[in-house]
Amino acid sequence: MCVEVADYRSIKHLAVCSQYIAQSGDIQTAFLFDKELPKANAETITTTLLSSVEELGLHTKDMSLFGSDGAAVFIGKRNGVGAKLTEVYSSN
Repeated sequence: MCVEVADYRSIKHLAVCSQYIAQSGDIQTAFLFDKELPKANAETITTTLLSSVEELGLHTKDMSLFGSDGAAVFIGKRNGVGAKLTEVYSSN
């Protein structure tokens, strides 16, 4: 689950949480990271998302869904983050 927000200084951030199934079988939600964005466009958000997940040692092949706040930068059919993620993973 991703959201792009601005702090009190008008600096853009990417905040990401994840839901997962714990070893106990319970569904858990965890805050993963909050990274400053030099630009709040789909390319920068996608790159930041993928590199930050990798830095945490998580495997994107184990992820099944992408969620966002519904902003155009995330859900744009051609140039949104979701579309860019589909491009990355449909070629693998």
